[in-house]
Amino acid sequence: MSAQDFFGYQEPAPERAEPTETVGSFDVSEYLRLLRKRWPIIAAVTLVTTLLGATHYYITPKQYRASSILRLEQRSILATGSQPNPWLDAWASRFYYPTQYRLLRSRGLGERVAVELGLVRRDDYETEAEYEAALAGAGASLSGRLKVEPIAGTELVTLSYVASAPEEAARVVNTYADVFIGWAVETRTERVTEATQLLSRQVAALTAEIAERETQLQTRGQDLGVVVGLDSDEPPSTLTQSQLATLNEAYSGAIADRLERAARYQELRRTPDTQLAELRSTTLVDELRGEVRELETRYQQQLEVYKPEWPAMVELAEEIEAARAALDRVIGDEAQKIRQVASNELQAATRREEGLLRQIQDLKSEAISQTSAASEYQGVRTELSIRRDLLNRLMRELSDAGFSAGLSSSGRSNIQIVDRALVPGSAFRPSLRQDLTAGLSAGIVLGVGLVLLVHFLDRTVKSAEQLERLLRLPVLAVIPSLRGDRSYERYGGYGYAYRKKPSKGRSKKSDEPLQIELLPAVKPTLAISEAYRSLRTALLLSSAEELKVLTVTSATAGEGKTATSANLGVVMAQLGMRVLLVDADLRRSRQHKVFEISNRLGLVNLLTGTAQPEEVGQATSIPNLFVATAGPTPPNPSELLTSDRMAEFLDWARSHYDIVILDTPPVLAVTDAILAGSLSDGVLLCFRAAKAIRQDVRTCGNRLRRADVHIFGAILNHFEPVRGSSYGRQYEYYRSYEQTPAPDSAADSAA
Repeated sequence: MSAQDFFGYQEPAPERAEPTETVGSFDVSEYLRLLRKRWPIIAAVTLVTTLLGATHYYITPKQYRASSILRLEQRSILATGSQPNPWLDAWASRFYYPTQYRLLRSRGLGERVAVELGLVRRDDYETEAEYEAALAGAGASLSGRLKVEPIAGTELVTLSYVASAPEEAARVVNTYADVFIGWAVETRTERVTEATQLLSRQVAALTAEIAERETQLQTRGQDLGVVVGLDSDEPPSTLTQSQLATLNEAYSGAIADRLERAARYQELRRTPDTQLAELRSTTLVDELRGEVRELETRYQQQLEVYKPEWPAMVELAEEIEAARAALDRVIGDEAQKIRQVASNELQAATRREEGLLRQIQDLKSEAISQTSAASEYQGVRTELSIRRDLLNRLMRELSDAGFSAGLSSSGRSNIQIVDRALVPGSAFRPSLRQDLTAGLSAGIVLGVGLVLLVHFLDRTVKSAEQLERLLRLPVLAVIPSLRGDRSYERYGGYGYAYRKKPSKGRSKKSDEPLQIELLPAVKPTLAISEAYRSLRTALLLSSAEELKVLTVTSATAGEGKTATSANLGVVMAQLGMRVLLVDADLRRSRQHKVFEISNRLGLVNLLTGTAQPEEVGQATSIPNLFVATAGPTPPNPSELLTSDRMAEFLDWARSHYDIVILDTPPVLAVTDAILAGSLSDGVLLCFRAAKAIRQDVRTCGNRLRRADVHIFGAILNHFEPVRGSSYGRQYEYYRSYEQTPAPDSAADSAA
């Protein structure tokens, strides 16, 4: 009976394409299910790291931290007398505060603190070198344990120190603050004293030098005949220099006037006579222009009556030309007059310029003799002005230094203690909460990372979607594992399923082990039985032609091909079809053990010619299901499967049975499955979840395609559904269905 006859439906066969593994879309729910499935690993790692955190807390010695807050003002109160410069202050702040922080962590300050605390005494050492080495070590130890933390956006800084005793931590921090303030005041006092002494010496030297320069300036002024005050900023000048300055000014004006008149003269020369005549209009020019216009008007009027060749018209035209010529002569005369006037003015300006130049040259010889003395005078006066400015600045700085020295003697500083350190009441380290939190967080991260690492390093097939991507073929069914059923402990290699313990009120027979291969007949309501019925439906609908001979194989051993062949034969027989299950695994046959029948006469006898086709098919306890066992182990299984008797046997089986199922060896082990698949309508591939290697899956599919063997699809055996997934929800539904067993029927399988 074909699928078309039973269901009245045809589904096209899947395309044959080379399988290539593609990257699926990122599914968050898949990883969440993975983490939920492997939660014991995460819990174990988290427990270990949490215990390590607790152990760290109990074995770590307690330490105490004390803190003090200081205020560091950039502009010191010692510089009150100076003029503020906001731009300079902003620029200097880039270096001031980092310098102060580095000074707080310096070894020199640590040595001062060590001396103040009495950690190192000079009397305890015989030589100065030993004392200095011990002091340097103590200072480095203190500065290394001091923590300086600036408070962002403020002038405040926090000093922290950690010690094994709370009193020691507070004492060290407060000593650090006091010593740092004293060090700053001491350093500033030394600098102010040195600056005051230096400024006093410079002021005395400048005062004497200025007096000498004033005497020299008076002498030079008398020699030059100038009368200028010592405090005057005006340059010295003589009568000759004054006259020369006046002549230079007049000479500059004469040059400008001459250039202006020359430009006007050149412009008049380029200007047409007609435009110049318009600038200077006269009565004669106006009369001549009126006469020309009158003659032209009369000529135009008579031209309407007479031709131009008419004697009167010719005579009138001659009068017009004569009038125009007279007008041009008058205009030319007027333009010449205008140009002559401009030329005369230019000559006068040139003569004036030349006269002034001669006078300037005469005065220059007299002024040259006075230049050397005037330059010396001016140099002395400039130098004197510079010395006076320098003296004024030194006097201001000396005044500021004296004011700063007075403040320094009072011990005031720009560094203030805002909060002194208090004795801490509790330990800073270790913290039970921090250790437990760190252990818990690290455990979760490491556990999740370990699970994901194992997941990504695992090269086995874990889901039907992954199997479809590898083969580019449909997964016709997913056979769940019996581990999900609490009634059974486990099953491996599709062998046996065991009950955990006998239930009260049940017979001993119900406690015996069940063969997984016959589970659809023994337990038809289990989820695994329903999965095989789904496989039956998918196979019958997977080909447009009638399915008669089906080869069942796998990539490697132990992936459930024997169980799939047996259970598929059972569900096909339950549909009312005559089924012949042929054990074509001539090397490691198992079907006779599954059905508990004799293996004395089987397929090998048929292929060697010692038995007939009707003799190898043995009836089983399952109605309509017949099994042809493998028979005795032959030396040449591959040659037997490619013989003509094998093809004749399959032709005979096609005519006597509704469907023939061939259980063959793995594809990667031997070529038997490929040989059998070429004689059948197609191949069904079996893979075991979490065992089948991805590379083996691809290689298996490629070998069958290269041999031009049709592949119906694949099934995924021993799949453990995760609660919450689609397979998990289906499995829960099947388990609720187990409590209401019903006989298998066509309607059930169709559903």
